[in-house]
Parts: sequence; structure tokens; C-alpha cells
Amino acid sequence: IEIEEAHAVHCHGQLQAFAIKYSSVTTQVRSSPGLFWSTDWTTKEDTDGVRKWTSEVYENLTRKFEWNRNLLVPIIPALHGTSSDIANSIIRTGFVALAKLDTGWYGQGIYFTTSAEYALPYFATKPNPTVIICLVITGNAYPVIEHPKKPGTFMGTPVKPGYHSHYVLTRKDGYPCKKITSEDEHGLDKYYDEIVIEQQTCILPFYLVRVSTRNLGLLAIRMQKDVAMLNDQEKDFASENLEELRDSRSERQQDVRDSRSERQQDVRDSRSERQQDVRDSRSERQQDVRDSRSER
Repeated sequence: IEIEEAHAVHCHGQLQAFAIKYSSVTTQVRSSPGLFWSTDWTTKEDTDGVRKWTSEVYENLTRKFEWNRNLLVPIIPALHGTSSDIANSIIRTGFVALAKLDTGWYGQGIYFTTSAEYALPYFATKPNPTVIICLVITGNAYPVIEHPKKPGTFMGTPVKPGYHSHYVLTRKDGYPCKKITSEDEHGLDKYYDEIVIEQQTCILPFYLVRVSTRNLGLLAIRMQKDVAMLNDQEKDFASENLEELRDSRSERQQDVRDSRSERQQDVRDSRSERQQDVRDSRSERQQDVRDSRSER
């Protein structure tokens, strides 16, 4: 993935809301851990230990960031891919609209990942693809292993009480991942993650990254999703991505040609008008000369 430009962003309102939310969550956990820091996931069905493994991966993720050593409630950086216009709107007003629109496979909320590669299908075909890097209060994350198309699904459900987020390990097609002890040499067993955040006050954008469209289609093909992963609207992700990229490139090229043609026509029209003005002026002067002679 090639980065065209990156900008640090700051919104005082969102920063203030994030700080207040974090203080509130920390106070709740400290005063009533049984209510606000549930561990009931340990009593749930856990075939092959996948849920425990998911929880361990999450715990290891939080430990990667030194600031969490002194925090009761973990905060991690995560990515959200979208278009430039939507990203700018999010920076100004927050994620609140997305929380209402996205029912999601693993719970209702705002979706993030720690992998730019995994996020590719969500921004590869967007106008001016952009990635927002945010700090998110993941806190006590519920390890989700339930398949979105099977009984017990978390699709469209709120974040579980006693937890601050949902955390799921997925394959590249977006479905829950089996337990992996180590990657093979070709990376075929590589896993990714999705993070579901319910409240926008738990999110603080701090970087805006503009992504180059060069080779983006080819990269996206490697991460093509299952049809349902993209809201059941994509019939063939890879071919549609390439077709959309081709159409977009063709449209831009046509726009350039049209613009060049219009400018050339404007130049010709302007030159023609000036030449006509010169002829008219010359004709008027000649007529004035004739009229003057005639009068004399």
C-alpha cells in the first residue's frame, strides 16, 4: 500500500469527549468490576479453545503499547478505511452516523481493524481512498467466535453488557478464524481482526492517511471478501474492483481529454473572435475613410 500523504488531525470536541468517556469507564471499572468488567466469556462454549485463544491474542495486542502498562482500561490504535469526503466528515463530526447504519456481522457498532491489508476492500474502490487511524477504548473486549450465519450469531446485536467492545479473529474472507498456533511459510493461515466499538466517544481520530490508487486493485484482489461480507451487494469483489478501477481511470482520462478539447476549442473560438474583431475594426475604418472622402 502506497501512502500519498498523512496528516495529524485534532478536534477539540472529540478529544474532550474521549477524555471524559475514558475517565468515566475507568471509574466504573474501579468501583464495580463485577458489573463493568465481566469475565462470563469463560463460561461460554469454547470448541477447540478458540475463544480463549482469541482473548489471549487481544491481551497480547494491548501489551504491545507501553501506555497500557499504566492504564486500567486498555486503549489501542486501530484503522477505519473509507473515502476522503467521509473521512473529513468524521474528523469534523465523529463516527455517530456509522454506528447507526452498520448492523455488522459481529455486533452493532463502528468497525475497526489493526490490519491495513484486511481493511483494503473497504476503501480500495472509494473516491480518494483514505484510512483514519484512531485511538479506541477497547477495554474489556468480548472474544467473539460465533459464525454470523449460524445460530447464536452476534449480527446486529449490541456490545455485550459488562464489556466495552467485541473482538474477533477472522480469515481474509471475514469469517471467524480457527485456532492457529503458527503461520505456515506461505501465510495461508494468517489471521486478521475486527473490533466493534459501540459508542463514538470511545474513538479519537488522530491521523488521516491518503492512499495511492496505484496497484490498489491488485492488492484488493488478494483480500477479496465473501459476497455477504460487503452487505450482500458485491457479486464478485475482485472483478468489480478491477472494473470499477478501470472505469474510474477511463472516466478520469476522458475528463482530461474533454477538458483539453474544451480548452483548445476555447482558444480557437477566442482567436476567431479576435480575428473577426480585427476584420470588423478594419472594415469600419475603411468605411469611415470612404464616407469622409464622399463628404469632401
